Amino acid sequence: MQNDLAKLNGFCKRLSTTVQKSQFTQNKMKKKRLLLIGGNFSPEPTGIGKYNGEMIAWLAAHGYECSVITTYPYYPQWKVEGAYAKSAWWYKKETVKAPGSEAVTVYRCPHYVPKNPTGIKRILSDASFFLSALVQLIPLLFRKKHDLVLSVVPAFHIGLLGVLYKKIRGAMLLYHIQDLQIEAAQQLGMIPSETVIRLLYKTEAFILRQADHVSTISEGMLQKVQQKCTKKVHLFPNWVDTSLFYPLDDAASIKKRIRLSAVRKGCSLFRRHR
Repeated sequence: MQNDLAKLNGFCKRLSTTVQKSQFTQNKMKKKRLLLIGGNFSPEPTGIGKYNGEMIAWLAAHGYECSVITTYPYYPQWKVEGAYAKSAWWYKKETVKAPGSEAVTVYRCPHYVPKNPTGIKRILSDASFFLSALVQLIPLLFRKKHDLVLSVVPAFHIGLLGVLYKKIRGAMLLYHIQDLQIEAAQQLGMIPSETVIRLLYKTEAFILRQADHVSTISEGMLQKVQQKCTKKVHLFPNWVDTSLFYPLDDAASIKKRIRLSAVRKGCSLFRRHR
C-alpha cells in the first residue's frame, strides 16, 4: 500500500509543478490544497469509500491540505450509518484526523439512499448527490483556492463539478475512473434510450477533454478509456496492505487443503463492487 500511495504523491507532485512555482514565500513552500469530490468516503469499510479515505489520509500526512465533498457513509449496507442517521437529511461539516496526518475537512451532503438499489434507483441516488454536492461547492468557489481538484468516478458526471471549479478558480483537474459507469449501464439495459446513452457519452467526452489528467485502476480499463481520450491516461491501481496479503512460500499445502491439484494453477478473484 505504501508503494502505491508513494506513487500518488509523485503523481500529484508532477501534476502540480506549475502550481508549486508560485507557492514559495520566504523560501518556504506553502502546502498544496486538494479538493476531493466523490460519493464515497471514510468511514465506509470497503469499496471506493475505503480507498478514498486512505488516499486522503495519506496525502494529508505528506504535505497536502485536503478537503472532501462527499455523502454520508452508507455503503455496503445501503443505509446511512447509525451515528450519521439523524443528520443525514441536511449538510454537515466535520473535521477528521487519522493518526500521523493533518486534519481533513469533510463536507457531508444529503442524498437519496435506496433500500433496494435497482438500476433506476441508483441513477436517482447519483443524481441527488450531484445536486447536493453542487450546492456545497458553490460557497467553496469564493473561499481559499484549492490547487488541485480530484473527481472520483462513479458517478461519472461528478466530473462536471470538477470542471466548474477548474473554470472558475483555475485549479488543476484530476479525473480518476474507478468504474466505467456508462458502459455498465448500457450493457445491463438500465438505460434503453439510445439518445440518452449518446448524451451521456458526449458529457463524458466533454469532461475528459477538460480534465488536465485522467487515471484509472487497471490495464483493461486504461485501454478502454484511452480509446475515448486524446490525452495520456495514467494507471493508478487500487492498493492492498502487503503485510496482510502476500505470496505464500508453501503454495502446495494450500492447494492440497482446498483440493486443488499441486500442478494446476489456481487464481482467486476479488471484485470491488460499489
